[in-house]
Amino acid sequence: MEAIAEQKQLFAGSNHPWFWKPKLRIPDIYENQDNKREFGECLESCLKNSSESKLLQAIEELASHNIKGLGPALSNILYFLHPTLFPAFNTAIARGFNAATGSNIQLGNWKHYYCLREKIIEINNEFKSSLSTDLGAISGLFFEIGIGRLRLPAIAFENREIIKIPEHAISKVVKKRGTEVVEQQEQEKSHTMIQYKLVELGNALGYKTWVAKNDRSNEFQGKKFSFLTIDNLPIVTKNPFHQRTIELIDVLWLKNDKIACAFEIEHSTTIKSGALRLFDLAKLLDHKIQLFIIAPDKREKELYNVISQSPTLREEIAEFKPRYLLYSEFCSCCDQIGRFASDYRGLDSIAKRF
Repeated sequence: MEAIAEQKQLFAGSNHPWFWKPKLRIPDIYENQDNKREFGECLESCLKNSSESKLLQAIEELASHNIKGLGPALSNILYFLHPTLFPAFNTAIARGFNAATGSNIQLGNWKHYYCLREKIIEINNEFKSSLSTDLGAISGLFFEIGIGRLRLPAIAFENREIIKIPEHAISKVVKKRGTEVVEQQEQEKSHTMIQYKLVELGNALGYKTWVAKNDRSNEFQGKKFSFLTIDNLPIVTKNPFHQRTIELIDVLWLKNDKIACAFEIEHSTTIKSGALRLFDLAKLLDHKIQLFIIAPDKREKELYNVISQSPTLREEIAEFKPRYLLYSEFCSCCDQIGRFASDYRGLDSIAKRF
């Protein structure tokens, strides 16, 4: 943060895109409280998330506020946080990219940055063996071209012809991003709805409930998770890494400060990773726990195949006996279970075994 505030070079000895010159000291940011808040929220999302779709959604939200001069600054922060997903970006990199590809990328234009990012990833994938998974290598290559230290044949930077990016190419990228954003929003809405129903059901059955730490600020139908769940999860393990992993499980039900049930919602994420989090939790506890995976109906076959046919999970399945719930059955029976059941065994009628 000191390096950002003082606009200093972040890594000693490095000479190209990693010079910190994002020009953050501009009135649109430091003299506007709303813009500062939006910028801060975007940075928080980028720090907490590693999902490409969630990161792009956070960028979309910030870009919609049209904060002057923020594009290059944010793209460089994104590079530092997620170097395999976002390239570094500055005037020299844009100039070198334009020279090498015949484009006309403009600094500070988010639509153009999406085009540049997609093209850089495409080129990098093709020549990864000569470059790096880290997009800093190809960013540095374009930087060298942009400052004229590395010259391409028959290119005179001072007098080169300006070649505009076809409007249909920009429209294609924007349309693709729009579709991805809508899909992501629908997925997150469904995920949040199921989390809410699990929290409400757990509370109705007399459990204390915990929702994943990075979801505590979420809400459903105007009800914030932070007001429906406990503030802190009891210490399960002295290992801080394992404790942080447990705190990211979608929903936990607790009785007498001991975890009784754990739920992972697999709307679109990798099923196996969610199951492994549950099994890791069960191994750390000195008491029995009921594990549930909840998934959309359309993922039932995939869910069953991934879990039940995995040699690496076979012993855990036999030991911990996890079960799964489908969205439609869970949603239709949730209220009745909350009214008439006394504990998690109310889910027995709809829970399925692997």
